[in-house]
Amino acid sequence: MVDGMIEGFALEGGYVATLQDKHFEIVAPAPAYEESKDLDNPSMTKRKLIVSIKLSNGVSTRWYANKTSQKTIMSFRGFKLSEWIGFKGEFFTAQQMINGMMKNVIYCKTAEPEVIKV
Repeated sequence: MVDGMIEGFALEGGYVATLQDKHFEIVAPAPAYEESKDLDNPSMTKRKLIVSIKLSNGVSTRWYANKTSQKTIMSFRGFKLSEWIGFKGEFFTAQQMINGMMKNVIYCKTAEPEVIKV
């Protein structure tokens, strides 16, 4: 849980799509895996990587980083999750079909070594 945030909610693509400035920074605690409901089969669970972030507008929240975004961050910070803290990047969203519905999916598109103010 990120201090002061409502539990059980995470960053959503619809929200990110509305942001003018989509920069973010990974903050403590270090990213970690957790069991979540599988969207394709709600009776099953799936291990997902949850990342605590701070958006450029000051909002602190959690983000379920997809494999594509994880690879982007790994290319700068490596495989050790504790070393991801302090990583600065930028989101973009792409419309994708999820469970028969078009949704905004969040991706990390740019990253260090840019100087990004968060």
